[in-house]
Amino acid sequence: MSIIRRMRPHEKTISVGGTYVHTWVGGQGDPLLVLHGAGGNRGWRQWMERVAEHYTVWAPTHPGFGASGDAEWMEGVDDLARFYLWWMDATRLERPHLLGQSLGGWTAAEMATMNPGAIDRLVLAAPVGLKPETGEILDVFYHSPQQLRELNVHDPSAIPEWEELFGRAPTPVELEIAERNRAVLKAPSSLDAWEAHHRGLWHMYRFNRDDNQQAQHFFEQALRLDPTFSRPYAGLSFTHFQSAFLGWGERAHEVEQAYAAASRGLMADEQDPAAHWAMGRALWLHGRVDESLTELDTSVELSPNFALGHYTLAFIHAQSGDPQAAIREADHSRDLSPFDPLLFAMLATRALALVRLSRFDEAADWAAKAAARPNAHVHVLAIGAHCLALAGRVDAARTITATIHARQPGYRVDDFLTAFRFTGEAEALIRRAATLISLA
Repeated sequence: MSIIRRMRPHEKTISVGGTYVHTWVGGQGDPLLVLHGAGGNRGWRQWMERVAEHYTVWAPTHPGFGASGDAEWMEGVDDLARFYLWWMDATRLERPHLLGQSLGGWTAAEMATMNPGAIDRLVLAAPVGLKPETGEILDVFYHSPQQLRELNVHDPSAIPEWEELFGRAPTPVELEIAERNRAVLKAPSSLDAWEAHHRGLWHMYRFNRDDNQQAQHFFEQALRLDPTFSRPYAGLSFTHFQSAFLGWGERAHEVEQAYAAASRGLMADEQDPAAHWAMGRALWLHGRVDESLTELDTSVELSPNFALGHYTLAFIHAQSGDPQAAIREADHSRDLSPFDPLLFAMLATRALALVRLSRFDEAADWAAKAAARPNAHVHVLAIGAHCLALAGRVDAARTITATIHARQPGYRVDDFLTAFRFTGEAEALIRRAATLISLA
């Protein structure tokens, strides 16, 4: 009987020269490095589970995609290939088998050319960037994601998860992710307004100060290219909201800038649900909660499947409105967009609503899930710490508190409460929890 134990698939973060790479790992046997395509890392799939019966699968997410960090210095696939050779050094993978799909196939071929002795066997699946025996290299920027999928896949019936992954129309968020990933691959100077907007979205969802500033730059670039394009105004408003909410700028100034950008978005297109969503968030910052809810209701009336509109309704109700409505809206937003970049916030909002209902154990479970998300910002970590403390899980809460203080020394409950608009009763609960976990 084999004494080799199969490693359960799990997620880990690997640092390579200061760039953090989100990675799935699992299986047993010789290492197999899997590089994904321009559609992003789709997580641990059925085929990986089968392959993991014979190989230890390593499936990283490229820098600039998903939960991985950025690498602004990269200018082409050759840089990405060089980076993964360094990644192999960091993980101490010796001569792994290498499987590359689409963009990952191009990258894998570059790696094999740069250092043939670093890999064992090479498998290329629908690689882009390589000249075929007949015809020309496919221009991936000319075709839509749907067209590229049809060109890349020979027999959909051979893919067990085809219906799950592609058997329905993509959600708005999935379309945004696909467009963001395509925009990330282009030189910033060559972007049109649509691409600059999606490059801004990519930075916006990183939830750190530097990326927030980069997002502003790309949204402003999009608006210079097309001042009538309403969607970048919503993105620009969001970045100012984040600066006010997370304390990255002078609050009064950022609040006004969030409102001004949202107003320009509505003037550009009053039928754009994202414009009403941005205005709803800006009005909430101003303390005009009833008007905020009206704008958010309009956003989901214009687009009933607008997940971020439903989430933001939950966000406001969880603090000072109807907590039951907050739970319904939070759940609906997750149903609409289960892989949303703001998933951590959807989970945390549900936890806050449960706190207001005195369902502390449930709140702790949901808040812990939120805090564990890779792009959770400091206020979401604080929600996790406070909810765990209210449920009596003080040691786990203090572990999160240590993470908060490592990320933002001096962070206290007043920083948290300043960002939100809780009822007096909810604020008292939060302050009580803070005394238990060194956040008072």
